Amino acid sequence: MKQLIQSYKTGEIRLVELPRPGVKRGFILVRTRASLVSVGTERHMVEMAKKSLIGKALARPDLVKQVLDKVKTEGFVEAYRQAMGRLDAPVPLGYSAAGVVEEVGPGVHGFSVGDPVAVTGSGYAGHAEHNLVPELLAVKIPKAQEMCEWENGEMGIKQDDEKGDADFPTSLFNHSSTSLSFEEAAFGALGGIALEAVRMARVQLGDRVAVVGLGLIGQIAIQLLASAGCHVIGMDISREKVRMALEHGMELGAASMDELVLAVREKTINQGVDSVIILAASKSNEPLEVAAEVARERGVIVATGLVPLDIPRRPFYEKELELVVSRAWGPGMYDESYAQGGRDYPLAYARWTAQRNVAEFLDQLAKGRISVKHLISYRFPFENALSAYEMILKGEEPFLGVILEYPEEGIEGEKRRSSMDRKIIVLKGSSEKKAVPGTIGVG
Repeated sequence: MKQLIQSYKTGEIRLVELPRPGVKRGFILVRTRASLVSVGTERHMVEMAKKSLIGKALARPDLVKQVLDKVKTEGFVEAYRQAMGRLDAPVPLGYSAAGVVEEVGPGVHGFSVGDPVAVTGSGYAGHAEHNLVPELLAVKIPKAQEMCEWENGEMGIKQDDEKGDADFPTSLFNHSSTSLSFEEAAFGALGGIALEAVRMARVQLGDRVAVVGLGLIGQIAIQLLASAGCHVIGMDISREKVRMALEHGMELGAASMDELVLAVREKTINQGVDSVIILAASKSNEPLEVAAEVARERGVIVATGLVPLDIPRRPFYEKELELVVSRAWGPGMYDESYAQGGRDYPLAYARWTAQRNVAEFLDQLAKGRISVKHLISYRFPFENALSAYEMILKGEEPFLGVILEYPEEGIEGEKRRSSMDRKIIVLKGSSEKKAVPGTIGVG
């Protein structure tokens, strides 16, 4: 199979041929059909990797501190060896994809071979033809809700599911079963991030909310807030992104921080917004400072984007503001017992986990309450993935979502498998009880 990886030492991105992973307990093997390039996050990773060692050290002082601690406990030589080893290790790119379950590991009960699924997680749902994903980081792609014609010619809503709908008997409809497309489902992780940020803001019907940063996640957050009955004011330095958000639920837009302050004053009659969600990436502390300025007394500020968190004491003290840093797409993301151990959190104690957030986002998408199709700027065949990243890094033309498309499996898919991959499949399926010569190492 092919997979997109990056050297953290040099920043080089390569499309490499690797053996297809074998399924293991608690995991499912997914044949990828579409993956989403999270432009902001992945561009930051690539640009970071391209920095010199000094540039990396200046950008990540936390990692430098870890190395210095290693020097104190294990000596300079061992600390240097471990640091260089980490830099040399290839890093898989991507964390949000969709495809079809090809194999199910022991202990997995929620999925079957052939299920269409959305998968998430760095190191699990990468840009690769096959992904080995923990059960709790995968979600079945729901059926889509659509307009259907009654037998008498009138229009109605139907929900494509196995049970049908008591109010609208399926016999009255002319319909065919449809699901969300794989490219829509590939937004799962980003939709989960937006939904977790909205939850952390504790919004209610009628709340006034400011969103700073209208990239992919910001555009999704705008729609989630609008569908929840909130009055949304958004800001981005790109007027095109502001225009797009205004067409999908945002009520007031701004293209600078000063404009945002004025827009909030106008919308709230100088009272301030109930909450601010920061979804921008910035080296400046300005997003947090402006958020504190436009928030009302006892308002909530949610920092999801990659921004400094140097809290300005005076406005936080005078307004008694609350600052929350949301964690990716929900609880469980950084818990090995959840992801790799398959231990789900009890619903009574963690109502919205990483998996449940992604499932709810896809459900909202299936019901048509939010949309992501307009966020897709480019589609690239997976074999041209390097061209996609070249375009992203150059930044010469505007774009939002970049989808990598993978071919369907079948006769053509079998032909595309590498000779190495085919040999591995034959050996695994062999039933002969005799010694089989093998080779360790594929160099």
